[in-house]
Amino acid sequence: MFCYKGPNLTNSLTGYSLDSGRVYAFIGDIEAVLSNKDSPENQDYVRFLWWPNGDINQPLEEFRMAVHIFGAISSPSISNTALKATADKADEKYDSTVGSTIRHNFYVDDCLKSCADVPTAVKLVKDLVSATGEGGFRLTKFVSNSIDVLKALPAEDCSVESDKFNLDMESLMTRALGMLWDLKEDSFKFSIELKDNPFTRRRIVVKLSHHI
Repeated sequence: MFCYKGPNLTNSLTGYSLDSGRVYAFIGDIEAVLSNKDSPENQDYVRFLWWPNGDINQPLEEFRMAVHIFGAISSPSISNTALKATADKADEKYDSTVGSTIRHNFYVDDCLKSCADVPTAVKLVKDLVSATGEGGFRLTKFVSNSIDVLKALPAEDCSVESDKFNLDMESLMTRALGMLWDLKEDSFKFSIELKDNPFTRRRIVVKLSHHI
């Protein structure tokens, strides 16, 4: 059986980050986004052998994967398809901002969005959690540059505890899109650590071999 990659449905990283330019920003994370459930009729194609309860002294048994394999070439396309289907369902129940955010403000499993005021941001977050939950996803680990947004959310859904969140601090950093988000300055930054790797004869040979 050959597994195809599928269409590239991932949003543009540049457009995704530039679309979040209003005052009150937040970022959330979908838990296990690439582990979508597979249909029962397809599970026979992904069988594997394993020991019962991990006991290697027991005879091997045959199992089937109930979810799409994490890291499979098709996983990103499948996950994005499921996420966009969730957006279509959200259009039927929520205002248009919810479905639009699910379609355009997710980069793989990260949601980055900003709003003009706190009430709008809080309502959108709660609607997003509800809508993605109905689609089988759990949107959690929220971070915001606004303490008021965080205080309005359940503590278990926040990456930063609101009672420890202080924008008067000199610097408060969190990771976003592989970069550092300075919540105080509301800006993206990079942290680069240059390692001291002296050239040895082996490294020189390896470097040269890459250019031959």
